[in-house]
Amino acid sequence: LTTIINSVILLIFNKNILSLMLITCIAYSLTIFLIALITQNFTEGKYYGFLSTIIIFMIYPWPVSPWPNFTSFFFTTLFCYLYLSEKKKYSLLAGTSLALAYLTFTTVYNIIIILFLLIILIFILIYRKKLMLDFIKKNILVSFGFLIIFLPFILYLFYNDLFTVWASYQK
Repeated sequence: LTTIINSVILLIFNKNILSLMLITCIAYSLTIFLIALITQNFTEGKYYGFLSTIIIFMIYPWPVSPWPNFTSFFFTTLFCYLYLSEKKKYSLLAGTSLALAYLTFTTVYNIIIILFLLIILIFILIYRKKLMLDFIKKNILVSFGFLIIFLPFILYLFYNDLFTVWASYQK
């Protein structure tokens, strides 16, 4: 997916390589902003949100190339922000963001997706009597949002007889 995103950016900006850096920097900045919002939400204080932004910026001020790490980081952080939202409509978008994060950096996210699903399953099994139906519905919507993006990709691989190549790359 990162290659497709970079190709579209190059098409839009008349093959200007600097446009890749600009868009990557904007995505990275939005990611840091989302982390600040998530931190502010958990700590209920703007000070900690601002502090988290400063700390991340001091660790890694800006991206130096349009690597898939930054694209994936944006989609992962967007997933976290949307998943933590109380609004049900964001659950579907959270799953979509997780799928986009996965497709931008699949080799890293194989274990993350598996662990996420296992944690949700364990949580449901342990707390099934205490769980509210809303939690289960939310995770069904997240899974559906993920599958909306991921299934066409898998179908594309099968249609072009590339699934075995992709599966072996995942190892």
